[in-house]
Amino acid sequence: MSNEKKKTVAETLIDFALEDKVEHQAVMAQLPADKMASIVGRKGKLIIDGDEGGAFIIKMTPYGIFRDNSDREIRNEIWMTDATFIDIVIGELEPKTARARGQVLFSGDRSLYDAAEIIDIFEKWIITKLKPVAQKMMKALAKEK
Repeated sequence: MSNEKKKTVAETLIDFALEDKVEHQAVMAQLPADKMASIVGRKGKLIIDGDEGGAFIIKMTPYGIFRDNSDREIRNEIWMTDATFIDIVIGELEPKTARARGQVLFSGDRSLYDAAEIIDIFEKWIITKLKPVAQKMMKALAKEK
């Protein structure tokens, strides 16, 4: 019998989204040089509270987006519940609506400026990468219950 902890929905989706470095580089190549220079090296912490959540430190590099293990130099923290995260990734809730309702909270340096930028990136990421996978996962989980 394995003692290995089963991944949460958030862990599974975040890991999936961070796998494809070729895709990350293709998206980053479309950014203007000044924008690229401003995001490389930035770190943020995504906190998804609840049984299906987790905490994820994410760092932008010239080679793509990676998970990081150090709390040092985190610029922003983004908090939401696992229910909010799941509603967003399956397309039931728009990230901007969740933020306006206080279901997604930002803190850290320049949190007002960064929040708008992060929400835009998060929406694109959700629509293109996570929504199709999340919908299939949620259907499979519902069948298991």
